[in-house]
Amino acid sequence: MRSARSPSDIQPLKLVSEEVKRSAQYRQIAASIAEIGLVEPPVVARSRDAIGRFLLLDGHLRLEVLKDSGLVEIECLVSTEDEAFTYNKRVNRIAIIQEQGTQCRRRQHPSSPQAVGRHQRSGG
Repeated sequence: MRSARSPSDIQPLKLVSEEVKRSAQYRQIAASIAEIGLVEPPVVARSRDAIGRFLLLDGHLRLEVLKDSGLVEIECLVSTEDEAFTYNKRVNRIAIIQEQGTQCRRRQHPSSPQAVGRHQRSGG
């Protein structure tokens, strides 16, 4: 289930350091989101301890990029209770509908080959 959440309602399971925010991977994610939008929303599960709070299962860097861009609501995939306990990062979670959305965004905001190459060479 998809749902818009305030960043303050999402509790990361690990902190993203300033060093990580200076990394090539972080810059690459930020450039991708700026270029084509959010392809794969962060995955959250409802907190058992606090009503209206969510635990971040996947997407720590994406969440930080979105928070740093000043968004007040972030679209998330809300995991069911069963999924939260069996969550496997190594499984490709991009659904066909997400892939189709990505392709539509790419057609609406095409990136030139130069821009793609620039992001790959710079690591961002």
